[in-house]
Amino acid sequence: MIPISAITAAIGLASQGLGAIKGAAANKKQQAFLNQRIADNEAAFNLDAHQDFLDTNAAKSMVEKLRKDLKKRDETTDSKGEITGATAEQKIAEKTSHSDRYNDSLSRLAGMATQYQDRAKYRFERNKNHLDNIQMQLNREKAQNASNLMGIGSSLLGTAGTLAGFGDFKGSQAKLDKANDVLAISPEIFDKYPQNWS
Repeated sequence: MIPISAITAAIGLASQGLGAIKGAAANKKQQAFLNQRIADNEAAFNLDAHQDFLDTNAAKSMVEKLRKDLKKRDETTDSKGEITGATAEQKIAEKTSHSDRYNDSLSRLAGMATQYQDRAKYRFERNKNHLDNIQMQLNREKAQNASNLMGIGSSLLGTAGTLAGFGDFKGSQAKLDKANDVLAISPEIFDKYPQNWS
């Protein structure tokens, strides 16, 4: 008969093995999710980093507002000049001033493109570092699960050897008992062959 301790050990090992298998499946799902997040981060960076800032909706909106403001200032200069009797040269000078401010604003807007790309790179690097840390933690968990699984396999082999040994032990014990019976010295032998046994 197999001892209860061996049965409980086998059940314990089986449950540990099942836990390790479930852990490996969970790690596989986490890895797939993490891979998708890494791909999303890279796609967002590629979109931001390789897109001309002036082609973004925000920049287009700013450029359109600057154009409207320039047009409105020029119209105001024309109507005000007619009322005040400004010369053509005065009107041109004022419109040139408006154009210079418009061009300065466009230059500053173009300079924002570098900041835009720098921010995109910063976001990418920050997210990448965070995802790298998650990847390292997941790798540690995978290594621990593999180590646990190897330990369980080793314990399972030991338990299997112990269980197999119980069957052989019973046979060996019977043989040992038989040999002890044959070699047993009964008290009658002392009476039959008296000697100084001390």
